[in-house]
Amino acid sequence: MQNLNLLTVGEVLQGGVVQPPEFVLAGLLKAHVGMLIATPSVGKSHLAMSIGMELASDAVLVGLSSSAEAKKVLYFSSEDDLTVLKQRLGDKLQALPQNISDQVSSNLFIVSSHEPLCSPPEAGSVESNESKSNADNLIQLIKNNGIELVIVDTVSEVIGRCDEVKHDRLIKHTFQQIASESGAAVLLVHHVNKDEIRGSQKISMASGAGLSSVMRLVKFMVTLQQAENGLEIRYLKDNYIPSGATKIIPVEFSGALLVSPSKVNFERVVQHQAPQLPDSATAQPARKATRGKLSDRKARKIEDGAGSLVINSTHESNSIDPAASKRMREAF
Repeated sequence: MQNLNLLTVGEVLQGGVVQPPEFVLAGLLKAHVGMLIATPSVGKSHLAMSIGMELASDAVLVGLSSSAEAKKVLYFSSEDDLTVLKQRLGDKLQALPQNISDQVSSNLFIVSSHEPLCSPPEAGSVESNESKSNADNLIQLIKNNGIELVIVDTVSEVIGRCDEVKHDRLIKHTFQQIASESGAAVLLVHHVNKDEIRGSQKISMASGAGLSSVMRLVKFMVTLQQAENGLEIRYLKDNYIPSGATKIIPVEFSGALLVSPSKVNFERVVQHQAPQLPDSATAQPARKATRGKLSDRKARKIEDGAGSLVINSTHESNSIDPAASKRMREAF
């Protein structure tokens, strides 16, 4: 057994002994797993993209980012191929100012794959080895490119022959391992149960179809739902959200973008402060916000460059590691 690190309460509370928590989204820690669950066709993927584009730029779109600066994000699509994603992302970039579009183009990475990241216990050695290799390649890709948030859209399409109920512990272990070994936060997009789809039951923290072990694990869970006055993001699990923080965020479509009208602007202001331990370093000051309007400019062309899994980077420092890209293409 690994040696246990025994500390007194005083030592835990001392600055420098225990590092303050690092949040990627409001309530979602680095190297941890979170969930976005909702009914079909309500706009889960649009919300997932808005979250990714927000973290990848200085824009505030829905107000869930906890970062004072743009971060690298991987959008792992298991439902839509690159042709669909190119059109959808192109439409969204039309609505952004040029500088924000450039940031998203450099920092938002795309993988489209149906290859499984896990396999059931009864799988043969070939299937088992392939799924393990896929997960290992994904972890390496995340680490090589400094990605801080991975959005998996959707879970059910990347678990291969695993059953969401029967193999939920195995599925939990897979994504927990991806998060812990890569250091990135992992946001899983998932469907809800039939009762919630029919509207006979309200969406709750237990509404995800199967995956009960995953839902118990996560401390960050949000839903997108149709309320009386329109769409809203609602926290279902908010363990790490300050008690006074906003738990319901009204959103609407502005052209192709899903945004929160009360929050949208194009210079980052951290809306949610992460809980801090005593004597921890103070958070980086937020920059002064300048309110902006959605632009109607012509869409910026998205190139499918050789050796790229993503919207092409315009800066060499932000380009994908070609070796990692090659490994990922071979694996998926």
